[in-house]
Amino acid sequence: MKYLFNCIFLFISILVTGQDTIVVMHYNLLNFGVFTDYCTINNNDPEDKIDWLKVVIDNYVPDILAVNEIASSAYYQDIVLNNAMNTSGRDYFMRAQGTNNAGSQIVNMLYYNNNKFGLAMQDVVEHYMRDMNVYKLFYRSTGLANGADTTFLYVFSAHLKAGLSGDDKSTRGQMAALIMDYVQANQITDACIVSGDFNLQNNLEPAWLNFTQGDQEVYRFSDPVNMVGIWHNNPDFASVHSQSTNISSNGCIAAGGMDDRFDFLLINNMLKNDDSNIQFIAGSYVTPGQDGQRLNGSLVDPPNNSAPADVINAMFNFSDHLPVLLKLKIETNT
Repeated sequence: MKYLFNCIFLFISILVTGQDTIVVMHYNLLNFGVFTDYCTINNNDPEDKIDWLKVVIDNYVPDILAVNEIASSAYYQDIVLNNAMNTSGRDYFMRAQGTNNAGSQIVNMLYYNNNKFGLAMQDVVEHYMRDMNVYKLFYRSTGLANGADTTFLYVFSAHLKAGLSGDDKSTRGQMAALIMDYVQANQITDACIVSGDFNLQNNLEPAWLNFTQGDQEVYRFSDPVNMVGIWHNNPDFASVHSQSTNISSNGCIAAGGMDDRFDFLLINNMLKNDDSNIQFIAGSYVTPGQDGQRLNGSLVDPPNNSAPADVINAMFNFSDHLPVLLKLKIETNT
């Protein structure tokens, strides 16, 4: 009997269930390392911008950061890695490989906490305008080698076509359809997030319908905060508006104040499944810096107390977009 008791105690001691919290962020970096006739070294200096980005990262410390509008050059992608992610005592972040099959000035990138995740695979959903990137991460469960039998998380990073014309909306719809075709062709039912600057005006656009109302429910995505409607210049959605941080432009940053919800983190059904070992944490989706009092105003006027003053100032100067952020919980067996 004593031997049996000891065996049971040992078994229970080995199989301890825990929980890890994962912070996921998307951010449009506004031509980071890219210079045009309107975004120049004077109003878009990477040396200034990386200092502001570091302040934001230090405050929120995302485990996964998906970005749009970074230069295709590895030099600038590594500046973000080394000077914003792996600073302030952090040395555990890695990045994906850059792609630019479309030959665009601006591309996507993924940074991730290598203590918690490994990159199992990455791929490209190709479109003539810009690459749309797919990253398959595996959670580093204790005692499992190379991600075997562990939790997987797919993250898509996409920057859809900007503009208000019918052709612009059609192109956005085509880009979203290509992502959904990829999801279905590869039967992606593991936990999955589609992140990016979608440039959407409302939920009636083809791109939104493609993401959320596909033929097969198992592949559909949804808005974690269920703030669905006519987002542009609508006070009902002021709390989720992510662009623009400024009323006036310095030539690079867009003007107009906060009146658009362009930036999204959409989740699939697996992240809402109570039986899944990786789940979206209800109430965790936020637009950092947005207090709901910014409609057609700037991030700093009226005074904004939703984050520390240095963080608000950094986001105001860094980009015309705010980041978006959510949290996941992962069940862990050790």
